Amino acid sequence: PILWCSSRQETRPFNIISLREPISAVRSLYDYIATFKEKHVGMKELSRKYKAIESRLRAQGIPTNQMLEHALEDALVWDNVTDFIQLRFLLPSGCPVDVAPRISGSNAKLALSVALKNLIAVDVVVMTESVGKDLLPQLRFHATRLSSQLHMPAARNRAKREKQRLSDAAIAKIFGGRASFEGIDLDTHLYDFGKRIAKARVAHARRCSASGGDSCSGRCVINVTKLELELLGMPWPADACRALATQKATVLLP
Repeated sequence: PILWCSSRQETRPFNIISLREPISAVRSLYDYIATFKEKHVGMKELSRKYKAIESRLRAQGIPTNQMLEHALEDALVWDNVTDFIQLRFLLPSGCPVDVAPRISGSNAKLALSVALKNLIAVDVVVMTESVGKDLLPQLRFHATRLSSQLHMPAARNRAKREKQRLSDAAIAKIFGGRASFEGIDLDTHLYDFGKRIAKARVAHARRCSASGGDSCSGRCVINVTKLELELLGMPWPADACRALATQKATVLLP
């Protein structure tokens, strides 16, 4: 959380979450592990195995930016990149929704329901791919004392190698290799929902700013799918599933 305060206002936290397009997250996670250089023992060992896989592929003439495409044939890489899902960050540790080793079956709908409702309660929702456009309007909406000169620094790619390229066939395999409502499929539902929330929040923040504060009390409205309507209407499995101390958002259902 980010905290801010003034001499006349108690310190109050607000929460920010950034969601990444699922396939982009898969590429990024693979490169992160394959190039890992820190001292974390567990990750270092996993990275050593990735480097060994890449050494074999390199000996076969595979370019660096196509390593992931071919490394997916290895069970270790396959399980690591397809089992990682952002949805887990919206499931508190005390929530009785079993997420290990992977979310699947009847448990998946319950997990996605909790994640969507917790996402609604997050103050600032941004997409990693458009953080420059999504973040500042929402920040200024919540922290009105922020300088009007505040700006986002230009993005810099610090990676020393080209980003991974995936063919349409590889992407289809990643999505088709898991049952519906499992793994990356859940992240796709979460990302699509979050993208609409971010768009609505940014539009609302800009209307508020343009009106000089007259349009700040309105509601943000998004269209939801039939499935999302069902998930948002499901009861909380337990109070421990609420990621935030207070749920500020209200979900209006017919």
